[in-house]
Amino acid sequence: MKKKTILLKFAVLFILCGLMAPRTGHAAAAENKDYCQVPPFIGVTDPNLILMIDNSASMYDPQYVDLGRTVCSNDSTATCTSDADCASGGTCSNETRAATYCYDETYSKSNNYYGYFNVTVPYSAPPQTQYYEYDLTNEYFNPVSAFPTDKAGCGSHTATKFLAGALCVDITDTPPRTVTKFIASGNYLNWLTASKFDEEKWILTGGKYITKLCSLSDTACIDNAGCPSGETCNAVDPPYLKAETRGCVGRKFVKEAINADFQNYNSTDTDPNTSLGITFGVRGPVDLANPTAVSTGGQTWLDIFYGDYDADKCQPAIDDYSADSGADKQQIINDFSTCLNYSASNTKVCQFDQSTTCNSDLQCIITSGTCGTGESVASPQRGLARLKTARVQVRAITRYAAGAAGTEHPAITTKTARSASVLQDGSVSCAPRTATAI
Repeated sequence: MKKKTILLKFAVLFILCGLMAPRTGHAAAAENKDYCQVPPFIGVTDPNLILMIDNSASMYDPQYVDLGRTVCSNDSTATCTSDADCASGGTCSNETRAATYCYDETYSKSNNYYGYFNVTVPYSAPPQTQYYEYDLTNEYFNPVSAFPTDKAGCGSHTATKFLAGALCVDITDTPPRTVTKFIASGNYLNWLTASKFDEEKWILTGGKYITKLCSLSDTACIDNAGCPSGETCNAVDPPYLKAETRGCVGRKFVKEAINADFQNYNSTDTDPNTSLGITFGVRGPVDLANPTAVSTGGQTWLDIFYGDYDADKCQPAIDDYSADSGADKQQIINDFSTCLNYSASNTKVCQFDQSTTCNSDLQCIITSGTCGTGESVASPQRGLARLKTARVQVRAITRYAAGAAGTEHPAITTKTARSASVLQDGSVSCAPRTATAI
């Protein structure tokens, strides 16, 4: 019995030694590749990545508009834009003032308005406000380092309009009034001009950056093949970011400057905001062959008007014009007369700009048609009149900060975006960036 026990122990020991002995043809230790395996389906089928981008006509509409006033269901003093702005259990559902249509006066320095114009000077620490001055000769906005400290620094005329830290428009006193200087913060210009298309292109690629144009038409090109017959593709100096819009469904979108930050209010209250006395008409390009046609969208233009657009008096006329308003003929006549401050006269005026008097067609610019024959006309509400030399083409020149001064900036990379950013050399950086709503 003892002999069998000894033999069994030797047999178990022999088996264990055999199991622990090294085996030829295998690595003694595991390698990294043993733990990093590519799933079998990768490489067999291309990934199905779909990027949906809206290019409908409404993308030419302004990005920043009046949203009206809405308060939380559980707190009538708390304004909101979504349920997240309300205390627990509340919803953003009680509208106390409807949004205005094609009219906006809601600029506030406390808000950041992003777009083609830099809100702050690139790489400045602490952040410094970026300002732009319009080159009246070459027709583009150029970044400048200084902004007037007061109205006197903006201009010497009584008609000059000044909003501290935001807007300076020097206007001559003697009619026809002329704009001689236009300086504004990038923040103000974005509120004034940015369209949804501008925002979309800015986020995805840095914006519509123009380096070449066809010789006669306002068409971006790479070479002559991209231009209409008879035109050549020429470099522009300096290159610029091209803003695009259609205004208000092909007509002007009215943006009114006020003398302080916007104060929201209920529709039952009187508007507490005071006009600065200058109004902007944001529009797309005019079809020269058919000036009365609506703009289909393209290069953004600003028409500057001297005076106060009285929205309270003109909104009823706009409402009457809608197909389902139910307004009768006399109500429409009365509301339009109130809006326009109608007064009969026999003064000749330009066909499409009745604030401009004339004696011949030569005194009317092409988009204002022919000189009228002396029929009764309306004078715009509260002296609103188009200014001479006040059709501003919105083209933004952006440059690097000190140290690289004078270098044209091919794409804005200093602001937040939700996708890859385009770098100066044209390469794409996929580093995560903060989302910005379109």
